[in-house]
Amino acid sequence: MSNVTAERVRQAVAKAQAGLFHKQSPDGAWRGADSAGPPTTGWALAALAYLGVLDRFDAPGAVRYLLSRQLPSGAFPDYPSDDTGSLAATAACYAGLYGAGQSPQTPPMERAWQYIKTHGGFEATDPITQVFLAGVGLISPTALPTIPMGWMLIPGARRLIGQHVNSAFQLILSALPGLIRGLQRDRRNVPTPSSDLLAWMEEQNLIRYLRKVQDPSGNWLGVILHTTLCAMTLYALGLPKSDPAIVRALAYVPTWKVPVQIEGHSLPAWSFVPYQSEVWNTALSVAALVRSGIAPTDPRIKTAVVYLLSTQGRLPEPPEWQNPPCGAPRSGGWAFEESNSYNLDCDSTSQVLRALSMVRQLPSVEQAIAKGQAWLLGMQNDDGGWPAFTHGQASKPAGPYPLGTYMPTDLLQQILVIAGQAGLFFGDPATEDVTGRVVEALGLLGLRLSSPAVQQAVDFLRAQVFENGVWWGRWENNFIPSSAYILKGLASVGEDVQAPYIRRAVAWIESHQNADGGFGERIDSYGNLAFAGIGDSNPYSTGLVVSALLAIGGRRHVDTIHRAVDYLLAQQRSDGLWSGDGCLLVMNAPLPFYRLPADVWDAPLQALADYLILGGGVSGVQPQ
Repeated sequence: MSNVTAERVRQAVAKAQAGLFHKQSPDGAWRGADSAGPPTTGWALAALAYLGVLDRFDAPGAVRYLLSRQLPSGAFPDYPSDDTGSLAATAACYAGLYGAGQSPQTPPMERAWQYIKTHGGFEATDPITQVFLAGVGLISPTALPTIPMGWMLIPGARRLIGQHVNSAFQLILSALPGLIRGLQRDRRNVPTPSSDLLAWMEEQNLIRYLRKVQDPSGNWLGVILHTTLCAMTLYALGLPKSDPAIVRALAYVPTWKVPVQIEGHSLPAWSFVPYQSEVWNTALSVAALVRSGIAPTDPRIKTAVVYLLSTQGRLPEPPEWQNPPCGAPRSGGWAFEESNSYNLDCDSTSQVLRALSMVRQLPSVEQAIAKGQAWLLGMQNDDGGWPAFTHGQASKPAGPYPLGTYMPTDLLQQILVIAGQAGLFFGDPATEDVTGRVVEALGLLGLRLSSPAVQQAVDFLRAQVFENGVWWGRWENNFIPSSAYILKGLASVGEDVQAPYIRRAVAWIESHQNADGGFGERIDSYGNLAFAGIGDSNPYSTGLVVSALLAIGGRRHVDTIHRAVDYLLAQQRSDGLWSGDGCLLVMNAPLPFYRLPADVWDAPLQALADYLILGGGVSGVQPQ
């Protein structure tokens, strides 16, 4: 028997609202530390050591953090909750620790080295990890693969690459050859037009390009890995640390530094996070708060909306990163972060538009919606779906494809898999989960199946149903949250929620409810489909399922919904919010998984609000 009552839910909503507002910054944004595990800190420490600026940071604090994350095997974990570690992660952390002054003779370094040695040594790591190893002197730069740079001088080459490679890999593909070349030679022997005209032209072209795509704030792509990699490249190619591009990059690096609590240690520790998600966090928080009854005219909401409007993309994106079709806008969307002007993404834009659809009466919101919607519609692929960052790349088959984390262990097999699916592995295909969130935003803005763009998107989602009857999660972990988002999106645009493919998906989701009433899914489901839908319950996935079932008509799912809401009420913390254990999202290599703070703050609140608003069809609950 469920203990859910409307009054209990209302009290929980009020408590969650107070807890969420407590986390709001004075400028209206919601901030929180994204987490991707210790390799991010290892890479950054190695880069800062190479640049000779590590003394600007409390290096011992980062060392304490890294050593606290070392596993008994000597390895370092690749991502949060990883209990096995990997060669790349261990090598990255070893490089960072060595760059920060840790002797290879210390027991932790000895254990890490034994793990590295038994897994193939430094030479078995990827080229990205190897440049950081070379930067701190752990391997000879002559061991690095020489990558040609002449292609950068060919007109249109970057646009051609942009048709096949996502923006993150594009930037690495540009910077890495220059960094390797700089590491392999004495910095005093920088080529001149008279000594080596071709090399001079190649390097000057790369320097100009990196300056051109550097964000006005100083970072590249809003990501610490790309920012430190590009700063290293400019320095390796002969620019002094006083060069404005390097100065601005290094000035931005501290924004990724966050304090870390280590159990049993009183000394301060800190880590670098891979990026921030201020725009995403704020969009989700505004939507959950307004949906749960906070008035759009509330001063705190108005401040948050002003923040969102101020972060709308106004600078034209690099055409090779966006790959826009003819006539499509090159600005108007939103990025994940507040300081990432050149890499807008469809996912973040959809969430901002979703939030703005609830506050349309506020000043300047309609104009922002119009620009954002135009940009988003211009990013729709020919297959009907939406990518994350880059338009028009190769389509994906229904269901999963290799992401790098779960690849064959045999090197030859890895090479063959990557070669056969390079367009997916390095590209940015339209995916079902991003498309589902875009469709929901368009539905909230008033678009329905009569819109050609919406109908094409629904056709895409129908075609992406996997053989198990639900949808894989490219940017979600995994089938359960991805499918919940998509069901909400389909309902918002008027798709027949009694359609057989929707009923099949709902039945699959309900069949995976845990005994405690919640839903969850292990990251193992990316490597083994037998784990699809299986995992310890977490409030994020559970909240999404509740909202999805209510969106498609809660009367048919009363017991499932009541049990899930019971779980959410039981998991609510004293501060009104929920914990994020088990909430993981998938990212491109070399950052395989990461956690976001706002998803688990907001999905349960949204679910409880939906429960009250749509609960007229659910036994025992009346709408507000």
